[in-house]
Parts: sequence; structure tokens; C-alpha cells
Amino acid sequence: MLASSPTPHSSCSPKKHNHTGTTLTDLDQIRAYIVAALPDVGWIAMALVALVAALRGQSSLRARLGVLVFFGLSLGAQILYAPSTLEGILVAIIAPISLAWMLETLIIEVRRWAGHRLGVPMDETPILTGVLVWLARLLVAPVRALLWFVRLLLDWRGTWAGLREWVLDVAPLAPGRTRASLEAAAAIEQADAASAQAERIHAEATAAARQAEELAAAARAEREQAAAELAQIRTAYEALQAEKEQRERAQADLRRVLPGETKVQALIRIYQALYEGTAVYLDRGTAPAIARDIAERIDYNEGTARRELGRWVDEQLSVSGTSVPSRTVEEAVR
Repeated sequence: MLASSPTPHSSCSPKKHNHTGTTLTDLDQIRAYIVAALPDVGWIAMALVALVAALRGQSSLRARLGVLVFFGLSLGAQILYAPSTLEGILVAIIAPISLAWMLETLIIEVRRWAGHRLGVPMDETPILTGVLVWLARLLVAPVRALLWFVRLLLDWRGTWAGLREWVLDVAPLAPGRTRASLEAAAAIEQADAASAQAERIHAEATAAARQAEELAAAARAEREQAAAELAQIRTAYEALQAEKEQRERAQADLRRVLPGETKVQALIRIYQALYEGTAVYLDRGTAPAIARDIAERIDYNEGTARRELGRWVDEQLSVSGTSVPSRTVEEAVR
């Protein structure tokens, strides 16, 4: 195959490329279009698969990787056939990368939406975002290294000590073990011990609170019982007071003439109240002494009192012998 020289219309003809080579036939052009379209068909198919997986709430990582692989192939083809200038390369890569980023972000957001509907929390980051973060770190690494060397020059001892501590923390003491991991394990063990102690303190506090509640309930019961007993005592005291007052009123009635009552009636009433049912009741021999005592109480003439009481006793004895008279005081003195 001979290299063809560029023709005047080679820069604008759709059948020519920006590289030197043989002239392509129409069949070759069709075959080249089909081959160039295969990566685009591949990433579109992978995008549909990833979108279906996202709608089901399933992981779409493999499909998104397929999208990026086919997109990379398509991007490589565009860069290969782009003009060999900075502007041409930027035009060839900016639009595809933006489209791939938006497509992957759309798939992730659809999966999050589906996960939210299914009640399953999902959190994914676009792969291109991770790649950009890695590239940013890669670009920042030389600057950080330069700053570290500057600090090493300014503070050799402090920087070297920091480097030593970092190595001791990161370097493994044994397979799978570093000082940082051992310190983390010790911290976890200490946290577990503190958690156990906190649980024990909580249990003790709960038991103390329960005991305090029981004591409070017992104290309330005792107070209620004491209040009931106090109420009973108060009731009994009031009853005693009422009985005492009644007794005092009765004793007072035995020392005075009641309203509407004559002194003779008062004499007979007091005699019956004090001596009825006793051995001296209706006794003619003791009647004068009793009459004298009652006369002093009601301010009555002693002789009249002895005479009236003796007459009443004689009437009672003459009517019913030695039995208790059945007539009232009013009937006896009428």
C-alpha cells in the first residue's frame, strides 16, 4: 500500500482522516462506521442494564463499569480521529466525559430512589467522582511532598520525630498488626469495660430507685395507717368528750332545778337518778340524810325536803310494797 499525498480537499472530505494513509472505499467507510459505533452501542446497552438494576434497587456497579469501559473505547476513538491540537482534543473529550458523568449520576440517583421506596438505605458514589478525587490527590501529592521537605529543613527534629511516629503507627508489628490497630483494640476493650461498668451502675441505680419506690410506698402505707388510727383515736376522743359533756350535763342536772320543774319534783328526780337500784332506795331510815344532801344541791329547805321525800317514800312503799314504784314523779307529788 502506497502512502497518498494529501489532496486539496482532503481536510474537508468526510472520507479522509487527519492521518496519512490509503484512500478508503465506500465499503471500507461503512465498515469503519460500524466498528466506530460498536463502543457507543455497548455503553448504551450497559446504561440500560444499569438503569433496570437501579429501578429494582439492585447494585449496578458491574453495569456502570461496562458503561465506563465502552465509553473509554468510544472516547479513545474520538481522540484518535480528533485534530492533533489541544482545542481538538478538548472538544473530543469534554462532551463525552460530561455525558458519562451525568449518566452514571442519574443511575445512582435512580437506585437511591428505588432503595428509598423499598426501605433499604443505599449509598453509592459515581466511579468518575472517585477517579477525579484520586487524580486530585495525585496532583496534590507533589505539593505535599515539597511542603514536607521544606518543613524538614525548617524543623528537622520535629519533622523526623513525626515521620518516626507515623512509621511506628503504620508499619506492621506482625502480619495484620500495627501499633495503631493494637491501640484501637485496647481502646475498644477499654470502651467495652466502661460500657459494662456503665451498665452495672445503671442496674444498681435502677435497683436503688426500685428500693426507694418500695420504701416510699411502705412509708405511704404507714402514713395512711397512722392517719386511719389517728382518725379512730380522734373519733374515740370525740365520743369520750361527748360522753363526758353528757355526763357533766347530767351531773349538772343533779344539782339544779330544771326549767318548768318544782323543787319537790327536782328532789324526787335527783333521788331516783342517784339511788334507784341501790340498797338505800325507798329506805325510810336513810331518806332524811339523802333529803338533806339533795336540799343542799338545789337550795331547798332541809326540813321541807325531809318531809316531802319521806312522804313520797311512804306512798311508794304503801302502794307497791318494796318494789320500784311504777308512777312518775309528777304523779307522786300531785
